[in-house]
Amino acid sequence: MSQVTAFHFMNESTGFIFNFNKELWKTTDGGISWTLVSENVPDSYTDCYFVNESKIILRTHNEVYHSIDGGLNWIKDFTLSSDAPLSNMKFTDTRTGYLLGNDGFLARITIN
Repeated sequence: MSQVTAFHFMNESTGFIFNFNKELWKTTDGGISWTLVSENVPDSYTDCYFVNESKIILRTHNEVYHSIDGGLNWIKDFTLSSDAPLSNMKFTDTRTGYLLGNDGFLARITIN
């Protein structure tokens, strides 16, 4: 497995890892074993927000995506038009989030 770029555990057993190979891995036994979920993650560096095991929101260098099938497929929701990268993402509920970027960029987004 490549270097981990982001991870999230839903509980003590179920967790997910993103890595630099643009892969998403899942464990259901607390990290003892891992199963490859997807090799088509949109970018190698990620920040993630998990609504549940099926709905995942992902931030890359300048885009935001979501998946409703546990990371198998990704839908693009936002692209930053400037050269300054996105640096952070926080969600206040299952649909509403805020993006922070360099040069004072701040945006509110809604994911369906």
